[in-house]
This record gives sequence, structure tokens and C-alpha cells, in this order.
Amino acid sequence: MSKIKKPKRVVIKIGSRTLTGPDGRIDGSHMRDFVKETARLHERGLDIVVVSSGAIRTGAPMLNLDPAKISINQKQAAAAVGQGMLIARYSELFSAHGIVAAQALLTPDVINDRRKYLNARNTLRALLALRALPIVNENDTVAIEEIKFGDNDRLAAMTAILVDADLLINLSDVSGLCSDDPAVCEDARLLETVTEITEELFLKARGPRSGGSGGMATKLEAAQMCMDSGIKMVIADGSTPSVMSRVIDGEKIGTTFVPQPTPLSARKKWLIGCLPEGRIVVNEGAREMIQKKGKSLLPSGIVAVKKKFDRGACVQVCGESGMCFAKGLVSYSSEEIKKIMGRQSSDIINLLGHKISDDVIHRDDLTLF
Repeated sequence: MSKIKKPKRVVIKIGSRTLTGPDGRIDGSHMRDFVKETARLHERGLDIVVVSSGAIRTGAPMLNLDPAKISINQKQAAAAVGQGMLIARYSELFSAHGIVAAQALLTPDVINDRRKYLNARNTLRALLALRALPIVNENDTVAIEEIKFGDNDRLAAMTAILVDADLLINLSDVSGLCSDDPAVCEDARLLETVTEITEELFLKARGPRSGGSGGMATKLEAAQMCMDSGIKMVIADGSTPSVMSRVIDGEKIGTTFVPQPTPLSARKKWLIGCLPEGRIVVNEGAREMIQKKGKSLLPSGIVAVKKKFDRGACVQVCGESGMCFAKGLVSYSSEEIKKIMGRQSSDIINLLGHKISDDVIHRDDLTLF
């Protein structure tokens, strides 16, 4: 029997509910326990990156704000206070174990810009090479709803892609992914292993949110990003004793999402991580040509355009059922695509007065889910 290959570079995402006590504030004992176990993993020689929620929940009480009842501007103000306090606490706790903690605050524009993406990747990798432990969070002080990752599940998946992680451990207040919503279905059972994320699975996973900014559906989106990038992801209950060590040592805990065996190029991984600015809906013929024959997206197969975006934007490509199956960079803006959709490539110059490409998304700028 072959030995299980243990990961060497691990991203650990810890959510607000895992860090907070009954009063909704960051619980010092929970944080100490988390840091203690993380430090043990670091001492074993693993590269560790932590994606931590908690900045808003840390800062809000200092400003006499209720985290559940505050405006966007108040969230940004709370994050401005909380980010410094949170990294200071992490630095203090990790320092007791001889580990240097480093703060990295990201926003989607850093990921969507290829040059900034590479800079962020190089910085995080340099920190790991120096045996520092990066603490990553979204920069909620400047991010607004329209340009946010939306939750730290997606951010954690993007971070795992950035650092070429072997494993993402997504710690939550649930035991894993269930066959149905356990809040409404008594027969719901834990799914120990997932090899494919289907539309049916997404629909069943959509249940009540669990107190953070993300729910199970966003965890599935994060899992899809990891699986497509060759990274294993595990959702597990953060209150389980020694949960991270046990997962890394190969014990079956929570739900394991099995990565695709064929590795993607660095550019394709970047495309998977880009936050889409819009959506293009295509007919069945176009979907089949892209998915099964590896073709580019032509204007003739497009039936609808959702949201406004510029040339070069990252967008999702979806079928008429609503299921998205690809992501790519567009050669034309949303307004231009609306004028040429359903038409032949030879008509583009007459319809627009110019022609950048025959393709709305070239195959080299397209990656499948």
C-alpha cells in the first residue's frame, strides 16, 4: 500500500465564527489554541499561510459598533481599527513560538491585474522562503461591495493559487459539505469526498449563511477554484481538536475536494483566480464548441451579456441554464459585445467601425471549470 503524500505548503482559512466567542467578539483562548497548533505545523517544516477573518469584528467594539448592523463605511472604519489590532495579536502570539508573522492585505484589483498579481505572488513566496508566516486578509478599509472578494473563502482559494499550495484547509463552524441542507433536511449526510462539483450540488448547498460573509455555496466556489488548480481543499469544523494536524496527516475529517490530476499553466491558474466583472451567456452550440472542442468564443454563439465591463475584463461564460463553465478575458467591452452578439465575425467591422479580433474571448485567454 502506497504512502499518502503529505502536503508541504498549506493555506489555512479561519472564519469569524471559529475565532469568536458567544458575545461575537474575538475569543482570546480560541486564537491562542489556533496559533499554538499552527506553530506546531510550522515547526515541522511546513510552509504555512493563514487567511484570517476578524478585522471588522475586532475593530467594531472599539468604535461602539455592532458588526451585524453597520454600513459599508462603518465596516471600513471598523476594519481600519481592527486590522492593526488583529495583526498585532497574531504577531504577539506567534512570536512566543519564535515565528515572525507578516500582514498581507489584498483586493481583487491586485489579483485581476497580471503585473500586480505576480508582485503579490513573489512577495508571499519570499516571506515563505524566509520562514515568515503570512497572515492574509482582504483590505476591507478600501474595498467596496462592487469590488470585493465577497468573503474569505474565495480569498483563501486565490491565496492557495498564488503560493502554489498543496492543500487548503477551510476551517468553519460546520463539519463539512452535506448531501442536502441539514437545516431543512433530516436525511442530510456528510460527504467525505467530492471529485466533481455539479450544478445539483451547488443548489443543494445553498442554505442559511453561517454568520460570516460566506456560506456553503461560496465554499464550493472556492473548492472549484482549488480543484481546477490542482490543489486539494478540505472543509472541517474548526472546533475539532488538532483538526489541522489530523487533516495534514491524512485522517478523514470533514469533506475533501479532490484536485484535477492535470496541472494548469501559471496563466490559466491566474485566470481561475480572477474576480469576474461580468457574465456572457452562450447558446448550447457555443458551449459545446468551447467545452468539447477547445474553441474560442465567437460573437455568433452569444445570447446575452450581464453587467458592464471594459475590454480586457475577466468574465464568466455560462450556458442558458445559468451554470457557468468557463472564465476568460474579453477582446471587446460589454457594450460592443451587445452590438455584435449573434452575428458572424465578418460583420464586426461593419457593426463597430473597427475590429480587434474575430474572437470575443480567444482560447488562450479562456479556462474551463
